[in-house]
Amino acid sequence: MAFASPKGGSGKSVTCLAYAQVIHALGFSVAVVDLDIETSGTTLLHLDQVLASKRSQGFGTPVGGAFDHEESERYAEVLLESGVILIPAQIELGEFSTDRTDAIGVVRDVLRATSGFDYVLLDLQAGADPVAVQAAMHADDVVIVSEFDPVSIQGVKRLERLYPEAFAKESTWILYNKVLPEIAKRMTDILRIERKLPAMPWTVEVVRSYLDGQIPVDMRLPNPFTLVVVEGVASLLGTEVGTAIAEWRMAAERTRREPIEDRLRQIDNELDELERDRIRAGSELEAQRRSGRMGLAAFWVSSVLVVFGVSLALTPDYRWVGGALSLLGLFSAGLAFTQRPVRGFVLRWVRLIAAPYMRLFRIGGHEGEDDWMERSGETELAVLERRIERRISELDRERTELSIATRSKSDSRSV
Repeated sequence: MAFASPKGGSGKSVTCLAYAQVIHALGFSVAVVDLDIETSGTTLLHLDQVLASKRSQGFGTPVGGAFDHEESERYAEVLLESGVILIPAQIELGEFSTDRTDAIGVVRDVLRATSGFDYVLLDLQAGADPVAVQAAMHADDVVIVSEFDPVSIQGVKRLERLYPEAFAKESTWILYNKVLPEIAKRMTDILRIERKLPAMPWTVEVVRSYLDGQIPVDMRLPNPFTLVVVEGVASLLGTEVGTAIAEWRMAAERTRREPIEDRLRQIDNELDELERDRIRAGSELEAQRRSGRMGLAAFWVSSVLVVFGVSLALTPDYRWVGGALSLLGLFSAGLAFTQRPVRGFVLRWVRLIAAPYMRLFRIGGHEGEDDWMERSGETELAVLERRIERRISELDRERTELSIATRSKSDSRSV
């Protein structure tokens, strides 16, 4: 495959590397050859690795790039992090005149040297220099990478018109790069009919990856950029990679589902534990309420006893009896007041009576439900039960959303 462009700056080199990375990830051996003698974008993008390869391979065995191989015995093969092999344009970067280059010889030697790879991707110079034309003529497929603007589109037409045998044959594809995502999505179906590859989205993540010197391809958890490249590879290579792409989609779907399924299991375990806590809290709360009702009854009886004792204490004949009954009632009421439901009942009445005065003098502020329940004498168990119910409701909603997500297909549109 030869990657050409009508002018510089179209993103041809990184697009070529992205396609190479995806094809290699599908299980094929891939070599990328930098045939851009002017800018050598692919070589410069991996300059550190190229120089390191020169040092490691250069002892005793001269190596060179696509354009300076005459002075060496073999081509330098730089192993990139993606597993793709890169043959740089030059090992010794410097001036090189394409006028003195045997274009046919350069292309022929490169293709002969890379015949052992499953796929070879040629990164051509922008425009139509002799090497680019010869490489496009010898390639099985030609991909013209262009920006989606009037100047670039006219440049594509000019290439096709000037060199129809190289850039206007049936195996030529047009790929529009740096297209806004919403436009790229609408263009995809139309472009496929016209033998144009899916438009490459131009997002913040893509730009950030380029600035970091990275290719934004993620085959494990595919992003929209990766899915577009996979669609382009499927359009270019068809049945040759159909089985590999199908297997990759299944593996990517399993990878995508794993964290969701793990979270679903965590939710189920947490729900089971919360349900047990709710049952236990409900039982303890009911026991406390029964005890509270008994304490409230004792408080009322003690209050009546206090009132009756005070009334007796006001009569001379039963003064001592009334005093004793009053003290006994107060002591019983104090014991009953230690019960939280009793204390809550009393505090509610106090708050109800004092509320108008509190508003008048602006005493107190906003209180949360749980805080007020705590201050009004409601037990911690009641607060816990409410919180458990809220948490169960949240987990149920999350489980429903995750269950829906696991049923979605891992294709470009769902992602």
